[in-house]
Amino acid sequence: MAGKRKSNWLLNMIIVICAGVFVYAAVHLIQIMGNYAHNEKVQTQLQDMFYQTPVEESSKEPQEVSQSPATPHKTSGEKEESKESSELEAHLEIPQYNFTPLLELNEDIDGWLLMPAAQINYPVVQSYDNEDYLHTNIYGEYEYAGTLFLDYRCMSDDCRNLVIYGHNMNDGSMFGELNNYMNEDVGLENPYFWYITPDQVYRCDIISTYLTTIEEEYLRFDFIDDDDYMDYIDYIIDNSWYEFPEVTVSRTDKIISLSTCNYTFTAHIGRQVLFARMTPVNTDNTVQEQLPE
Repeated sequence: MAGKRKSNWLLNMIIVICAGVFVYAAVHLIQIMGNYAHNEKVQTQLQDMFYQTPVEESSKEPQEVSQSPATPHKTSGEKEESKESSELEAHLEIPQYNFTPLLELNEDIDGWLLMPAAQINYPVVQSYDNEDYLHTNIYGEYEYAGTLFLDYRCMSDDCRNLVIYGHNMNDGSMFGELNNYMNEDVGLENPYFWYITPDQVYRCDIISTYLTTIEEEYLRFDFIDDDDYMDYIDYIIDNSWYEFPEVTVSRTDKIISLSTCNYTFTAHIGRQVLFARMTPVNTDNTVQEQLPE
């Protein structure tokens, strides 16, 4: 009898422990799903606030681009044609937008990142501390997904490397689909994206993407001189997982870098980074509206 009671006690304990684990896992899963849903709601609100015309559903999927990025050794006529092509692409691919509502909501807004092949269509903020928006949304609320943010070391106008960070979310939001660009077919069919600021639209022609770790100096902000900067450009191009259509990066060009966690090969310290050359283009898609005094 004593042995039977002991056996029943152990069985009951196992049942209680399993039930506790199940309840904990269920509650945790519900919290995760709730966080995803809340972040999606917030981002949809911000997109509705920013765009004056709806974003076509087709722009959310990777698309084949008929116009290749600028290549070296162009004649003046070819350069002008490439410039006009970029302006036309900006006009066609970027809906009308208005920064005023966003800036009224949060003065830390720096720009808007539009990258359809990675389903990235979000505002970008910048503050004096990279921790500020790690798990905080535009409204100042806690949000596990946080907000895309520009590194505080890119405050000055002469910063040559604009670095934007975002979480690699499991639901594909934020930078969760940036790893699409580890697929060569996606990268070659979608070789550029857009960074929009209140003052300027930039076409960003991709020059490199690869996996690395935080132990490597894959992001740099300060350069000794032009030669040091060009050595860095050569380094990141040489490390790319595959070759993008050749894009000339000059000493006067700025680049933009997108960085996120990626634990494919290295747990905890793995990163994916994508680099692109920034080219300002003219577009009439902005809606001019004066901010209140």
